[in-house]
Amino acid sequence: IVGEYVITYEDFMARRTFPDQIGLYSKRIDVHPYNASDEESRRHSRQLSDEDAYRDGESYGIPYRILVPKGFQNLWVAGRCASTDRMMQGSLRVQPAACIMGQAAGTAAALTCNNTFSMDNLQNALIQQKAVLE
Repeated sequence: IVGEYVITYEDFMARRTFPDQIGLYSKRIDVHPYNASDEESRRHSRQLSDEDAYRDGESYGIPYRILVPKGFQNLWVAGRCASTDRMMQGSLRVQPAACIMGQAAGTAAALTCNNTFSMDNLQNALIQQKAVLE
């Protein structure tokens, strides 16, 4: 799914934050090898280096726009179908991140049903629900 934004490995490496942030996350990149070739084994071991490891207290923001598929209204996605590049999928594909995205998607849907959706209202509601946005 291509969302209003595609979060990328570059966002991960920059520890980027976003104005439409719905949460913070910090799981390192974990992408499995494509096959058993020597070339893939070298690529995978390079990927597992410490260059992408976060230190204590570091995180990146999860932008709301990765939950909103381009060209649709009243549709949100969360978890593995969020709008990411392949490398970021290796961080965001796991349950804790899916919970962050699912909470935001459900809250956005509820606000939309009540005709009260705005980014400020969404972020305030998430903060009231104990989400960590900064």
